[in-house]
Amino acid sequence: MEGWIKLHRAFLEWQWFSNYKMVSVFIYCLLKANHNGKFWQTIEINRGSFITSLDHISVDTGLSVHVVRNCLDKLKQTKEIEVKTTNKFTLITICKYDTYQQENAQKESERANNGQTTGKQRATNKNDKNDNNLITWKNDFEIYKNECLIECRKLYNDKEFIAEQSHLNPNVNVKLSIEKAIKNYWETEAAWDKKRKDKKLQKINWKSTMKNAISSPMNRTYLTKQEQEPKPMEVLHIEDPIFNKNKPY
Repeated sequence: MEGWIKLHRAFLEWQWFSNYKMVSVFIYCLLKANHNGKFWQTIEINRGSFITSLDHISVDTGLSVHVVRNCLDKLKQTKEIEVKTTNKFTLITICKYDTYQQENAQKESERANNGQTTGKQRATNKNDKNDNNLITWKNDFEIYKNECLIECRKLYNDKEFIAEQSHLNPNVNVKLSIEKAIKNYWETEAAWDKKRKDKKLQKINWKSTMKNAISSPMNRTYLTKQEQEPKPMEVLHIEDPIFNKNKPY
């Protein structure tokens, strides 16, 4: 990611400036916002907006998901940002982006005009240097990573999936193995680069991917001896009427 943003000295007088967590989240939003509008999976992402998730912001800023959520809520209350959340992603829009980045907007407009070809104008985005309006996980690492974290978290919290994999992989700590696989490989650019080179692959099957990851020796994390010990079986006391001595006959 290249380029820079405009940060006026008046920012020192911003009402949240004394709160370093708020400053961190807001500047992160400024840095991540698109300089030019684009489309992502048929969804229009306007200038000053970007797609992300709480998990993604948490990883990038080093703040907990709980802190990130609180900061975004406060920024919404003071009309700094607008947030639209779905079950797949979060769309954040900086309300006064053109005011903050007016000088940059003019430069970007000039670059766009200079980049015109015969009857066509190429869509430019200084954030990712992508010349294609349709942005997918194949040409945007951040979208890939965001999808990875969301889909794998679903599997992590899927009790049936965890129970099935625990049965198929005896003595393996399935949840810890998933975490290890994601952290060490699947959320990295190396994994993204390998996946996106498969021209036939349009949608990643994360369930199948995590099944293979769990069974891989490099990811397998085993349960401790204490965790492996079987739980004592509950004894049920059932009164049998046939042998009930108190029966009146």
